[in-house]
Amino acid sequence: MKIIVVAFIIFAVFFYLKNEKTPNNLGVTNNLLAPCPNSPNCAKSQIHYSSKKHPFDKIKQILSKYPKTRIVKINDNYLHAEFRSKIFSFVDDVEFFYDQNNEVIHIRSASRVGYSDFGVNKHRIDKISADFTEAVRGDQ
Repeated sequence: MKIIVVAFIIFAVFFYLKNEKTPNNLGVTNNLLAPCPNSPNCAKSQIHYSSKKHPFDKIKQILSKYPKTRIVKINDNYLHAEFRSKIFSFVDDVEFFYDQNNEVIHIRSASRVGYSDFGVNKHRIDKISADFTEAVRGDQ
């Protein structure tokens, strides 16, 4: 029994430490976000956007409605936010890259730990994209 408890504690500490470490593949390289790994806990998408208004103001408003979410980094064309799950506080990294020249917002949402996320990241991107499209439509 003690071996099982010790193994569980080691396992929990490993996932906690890995969960708290920001991945080193985040950000924009060659005008692209990182590709998703060969696991189903990552999703990518694009939103076509042609407006003189910068999209990050709307994206920040949308993100503010999600509990346990914080913006970690923002600059002219890149936004990185962390979403924490209700149970266990697992972190998902959500990135936005605004490619103004091509009028596209690239979105990537990926879990830091685990293999499957039961479609959470794909659902999140779909919801953010729909909310953004609706917000932009409301401005017209």
